[in-house]
Amino acid sequence: MQRNSENSKNGRRVSSSSYMSAAAAAGAAAALRLSVDARAGKEYTTQTHQRDKT
Repeated sequence: MQRNSENSKNGRRVSSSSYMSAAAAAGAAAALRLSVDARAGKEYTTQTHQRDKT
């Protein structure tokens, strides 16, 4: 019983740390996607404005 409880504690620790790293990676990917979307959005708006002028 003691061994099982120790293993579950260790397993929880590993899963939480891996979850944190996965969340950090997902956050970085989301931030990168947002910056790319912002750049694409700026380009898109400039293109539409140019189209409206002509």
